[in-house]
Amino acid sequence: MRWLSTDVGAFISIIVGSFLAVIVVTWLHLFTTCLVLTSAGALARLDIQISGFKRWRSFLMLATISLSGLGLGGTLEFLSKTGRLILF
Repeated sequence: MRWLSTDVGAFISIIVGSFLAVIVVTWLHLFTTCLVLTSAGALARLDIQISGFKRWRSFLMLATISLSGLGLGGTLEFLSKTGRLILF
């Protein structure tokens, strides 16, 4: 690689790489959550497609389930913050 053969290129690559490593370590909880959610979605889509569903049908199934979970979570958070959520 011609970029790394110069001193300036190697220095910039090391600085950028360490900056990205610091961001990943600092935001590790968010990074791991996003990585787990992305992996779970990819595996679920692969499993649905292997089951014989077409690409659009698998997308619609995953989108429906994901948006239902998002709506349910948002509703529960709203109700718990406003004090309207009554649990036995």
